[in-house]
Amino acid sequence: VGISLYPRDGDTAETLFQHADTALHRVKQRDADGIAFFDEEFNVHARARRALEQELRLALKRDEFELHYQPQVQLSTGAIVGVEALLRWRHPARGLLAPTDFIAIAESSDLITDIGAWVMRTACRQAWAWARGGTPVSVGVNVSVRQFAQRKLLPQVQDALAETGLDPALLTLEITESLVMRDVQGVAGLVQELKTLGLHVAIDDFGTGYSSLSNLRLLSLDQVKIDRSFVQDLTRDPD
Repeated sequence: VGISLYPRDGDTAETLFQHADTALHRVKQRDADGIAFFDEEFNVHARARRALEQELRLALKRDEFELHYQPQVQLSTGAIVGVEALLRWRHPARGLLAPTDFIAIAESSDLITDIGAWVMRTACRQAWAWARGGTPVSVGVNVSVRQFAQRKLLPQVQDALAETGLDPALLTLEITESLVMRDVQGVAGLVQELKTLGLHVAIDDFGTGYSSLSNLRLLSLDQVKIDRSFVQDLTRDPD
C-alpha cells in the first residue's frame, strides 16, 4: 500500500495519486508486503533512478560495459582452472562502477535482459578466443533472478553458443541460492534443460539463505560455491 495525505502531499487528486503511486513503488522495491507514506525524498530518489536508468540504456548503445575475469586457481598446482566474468560499467563521468551501483535498477526494468545477453555473448566470445589460442578456460557467468523469471535465459545461452562457436563444456552458469528458494521445481527444470546443452551449472552464495541441503539433490548441480562469509576468516578464526 502506498499512501499520500491531503493537503501535506498535494492539493489535487492527480498529484495525490501520483505520490501514492510513488510510495507504492517504494514498497515494491523492498520486495515485501508493507505500507509506505509518501515522502518528498521518494521523488528525489525516483528522479535519480530514472536518470540512471536512462544512462544505462545509453551505456548499452555506447558499449560502455566491460567484463573483468577473476581467476579460479587450483591451490595445489597454482594453475588457473577457470574464471568468473564480472560486469563493470565504464561510466563517462563517474569512472569504473561495480554492479552494486547499477544492477538493482537494471533488474527492476527490462534492461537486465539486454545486459544479460551482452554479458553472455561477450564471455562466450572471450572463452572461445582463449580456447582457440590454446588455453581453454571455463568461464562462469552469473544469472540474475529477472533473467530467470522472464524465461529468456535458455534462448540467450543457445544464441550465444551458436554465435561464438564456444564448446558448451567451457561455460558455467551461476545461479544464486535466493533464486533457487523462489522456485525450486522451476529452477530444477531449467537446470536440466541447460545441462542438455552440455554446459555446467553452479549455485552461488550458498549458505546465506534458508534453502535445504535436500534442494541440492533436485538440481543436478556441478558446483556449490559456499558464501565467503563462511570461509573468509579461516586463517585467523579458530571457530
